[in-house]
Amino acid sequence: SDVYKRQILILVATALVALSLARPQWGNEVQDIRRRGIDLVVLLDLSKSMLAADVQPNRLARAKIDLLEMLEALRGDRIGLVGFAGRAEIRCPLTFDYGFFRHVLEELEIGSVSLGGTRIADAINKGLTCFQDEYPNHKAILLITDGEDHAAFVKDAVEKARERNVRIFTVGIGDNKEGRRIPMVDAQGNRKFLEHNGQQVWSKMNPEVLQVAAMETGGSYVPAGTSSINLLNIYAEHISTIEKKELEGFKEERYKDRFQWFLGLGLF
Repeated sequence: SDVYKRQILILVATALVALSLARPQWGNEVQDIRRRGIDLVVLLDLSKSMLAADVQPNRLARAKIDLLEMLEALRGDRIGLVGFAGRAEIRCPLTFDYGFFRHVLEELEIGSVSLGGTRIADAINKGLTCFQDEYPNHKAILLITDGEDHAAFVKDAVEKARERNVRIFTVGIGDNKEGRRIPMVDAQGNRKFLEHNGQQVWSKMNPEVLQVAAMETGGSYVPAGTSSINLLNIYAEHISTIEKKELEGFKEERYKDRFQWFLGLGLF
């Protein structure tokens, strides 16, 4: 009967639509995959002064939390990581693998880089070695530190960055007025404050070096102070506006979608 035929047609149509939702694929096609973005190297201060708790839970922990949030906003950019204290070390070369960057960042702590002190100049120079070509206008450095540099060569490092068209964006973290003591744990597990020559060390954020680095390279200086850094805004309003280039092009083999056939037949 006509009713029976209609039921059969409805059942077949429903099955065809359901099959199209499974997105059947067969046959291969080669697609060009292209990424446009910038190269961004993060310089993260790992000196003992970054343990000061004028930013909660402390300067270093706050910086790592905000960097992880910024990582979620990256689209097509390569990112690298340099940790520095008395010297600088590349801990993550420029990569599209954000998962690897996240893992390396989470593992960093005070003492990950040997030697005490804070050598911002060494960090900038080491960051510059991460960039692998001379193409201008797609490179940036994000420097996060309390600015307590004990070296006198920052100006030379900044000049090298300027000559290579690398813009430096600086974030000064920590109290720049009174400062804070640096909590430590001794060999017996007792909590105390860092001392030098019998006097407790008070760490105060020094903005001068950071202002110069940003101004000379066309970047920007953000005095985060004792607040949350909000690297998402810094990235969106400043870093992401840098001219982008094609950083990677490759071919990828993919299966062809065939769901349209089943969907069209089911609707018919």
